Amino acid sequence: MHSKDMKVGIATETKRNCQISEGQCKKLLTVFILVFVYALCMMSFIREIAVPYVYPFAIDGHLPGDAQYYNALALKQLEAMNRLGMTAFQLRPEGQGAAGIASIIYWVHDSVFGVVLTNSLLHATSTLILVLILRQYFSNRISLISVIPLALSPYMMLWFSQVNKETYSLLGILLFVYGISTFIKPRLNIGKILYSLCFLLVGIGLICIVRPYLNRLLLPPTTLILLFALLYRLKTRRPIKELVGFILASVLVLLSLNAFNSGAASDETIARIAAGGEPAGNVETLHTVAQTCLQNTGLKNWLDEPLLPRYVNTQLRGIMTQRCLVFTLLNSQTNPVTQYAIIHRDILPAGSLEALRYLPYAIMIGIFSPWPAQWLYGVIEQHSIFYLIASLEAFALYVGLIGIILYLIDYRRFELSGLLVLAFSSMTIIGMATPYIGAVYRYRYPWWILIICIGAAATFTLFQERQIREP
Repeated sequence: MHSKDMKVGIATETKRNCQISEGQCKKLLTVFILVFVYALCMMSFIREIAVPYVYPFAIDGHLPGDAQYYNALALKQLEAMNRLGMTAFQLRPEGQGAAGIASIIYWVHDSVFGVVLTNSLLHATSTLILVLILRQYFSNRISLISVIPLALSPYMMLWFSQVNKETYSLLGILLFVYGISTFIKPRLNIGKILYSLCFLLVGIGLICIVRPYLNRLLLPPTTLILLFALLYRLKTRRPIKELVGFILASVLVLLSLNAFNSGAASDETIARIAAGGEPAGNVETLHTVAQTCLQNTGLKNWLDEPLLPRYVNTQLRGIMTQRCLVFTLLNSQTNPVTQYAIIHRDILPAGSLEALRYLPYAIMIGIFSPWPAQWLYGVIEQHSIFYLIASLEAFALYVGLIGIILYLIDYRRFELSGLLVLAFSSMTIIGMATPYIGAVYRYRYPWWILIICIGAAATFTLFQERQIREP
């Protein structure tokens, strides 16, 4: 078979994949059940055996730190709900949506395994949605194989076994990405527009519950993507009914991203900065790095860039202030792995121009860390399962990026570029605001695993083409 014929064959199969047959539904259901059972068993094992063994300060399987904090908030709200009824329910007690959802789960089923069951269902659903995303661009078989990194992810199973934000943000982002991938297709009708809109709005809602600031990150690239999609429709003279439906749906999506992008505890800093204030807390009691950093981002020392709009200057100052607050971990963290993971302590921007100059570093942190020079750190210097798994995933990412570039050149599936823009822009801002690689890994994970799986699918497709070419 010639290369051109092979590409036409794959394109035809991909087009068929957009319509789910009864046989494919059975395969997807099988994948869902297998991933759910795996996640349920793995999370139960982690909570009951692994966590108590590895973490002596764990409480009933809850990891020290965020997991224990969210669980404590959930139990506190559950107690209030038992006394006062559902009027005491808050979706985000103290700004933490994960705790609000956990309190409802405890109210329905008074056991932490209600959380494990819920997280297993959400993880299986995320895997299923990722298959649907990949099927927009790749064959059904390759799509099923390429989601394995997400389905089996051992390190995230540790986090997903806890009261956590990652499970919800992962599903929310993948729902949003799937909605965008179907929404920007060249030909739409009202039914397809409503179909895409449902996924987009549910994704925005889930993100808003736990990490609403991610919707703020999605707003600029989504606006750009929808604008290009609209221009393409105008250029190809699509029917007026389709154009009107596309424009109205696009406006609704953008308004939703703008409306549901605040409310969590982490938004307080940017809200204070936007109001012309300073972050809360006593700067004098902080570690020297955090103290100097916050002084640099203070109103007295920060230099706005005159050529930039006030909104951009404010956002840059807010992001840099949030970055400073991450350095407060140096006050309490003595673990050598954590200390190693808090980086760029000597780069403390004091103005919008300096913040923009930090962008190349943000790209390296948000997208490419851990870097090749760090891949053996978890084996040679400090035994760390986190660095080992993250390094293996980073290697897969690097190889996958090469596969994506070659795939785009070879197959000219440039509509895939929209998803890449969403992923890379979001990971860059996360890298800009978070000089702690451990936290970056969790915050960027939905985009990180999306790129890894797309890269795997692209690479497998190229290998498949090469095998067909060979006599």
